Amino acid sequence: MKSSQEALASVLQSSEYSSWKEEHPGSYLSHFFCALSSAMEQKSPWEIGFYDPNDGKITIFIAENEILVKPEDQIFQKEKQDVEELPFDKVSISLDKAEDLFKENAGNLFPEESWGDGFIVLQTLQGKNLWNFTFITKSLKFINAKIDASSGEIVSHDLVEVVQRK
Repeated sequence: MKSSQEALASVLQSSEYSSWKEEHPGSYLSHFFCALSSAMEQKSPWEIGFYDPNDGKITIFIAENEILVKPEDQIFQKEKQDVEELPFDKVSISLDKAEDLFKENAGNLFPEESWGDGFIVLQTLQGKNLWNFTFITKSLKFINAKIDASSGEIVSHDLVEVVQRK
């Protein structure tokens, strides 16, 4: 699988992106997404999102051997707000390093949970660039940890029940 840097370079150098960017000059990089196995191996190619604040839509480029483009779509939000730009040049913690940090800390953060497959999102939230890990556990809960993509600090973690028991 391509690294996030390689995937972004492939997208930015593609004719698909160049054509799209001409029609969306105000757009900017918003996120990276990738499915992960329970062993933290990439299960899918990187999906790289670009947000256009002019129409409030995101277009996803899939960085495979050839670049695939998903149709632009509205973003899912509770409250209307612009999606923050992801300044990729400020991301100094690689996915491999973020995975190591997650694995090193998951036992303390989620001591009674073993997790299955999940996904990773690299995004900017409230001005912080974050590696955002989410996995479903064997007990049908979601575990989530956000790791600062500049410092490696774990900035938050949550355990959420998928099924509400009565």
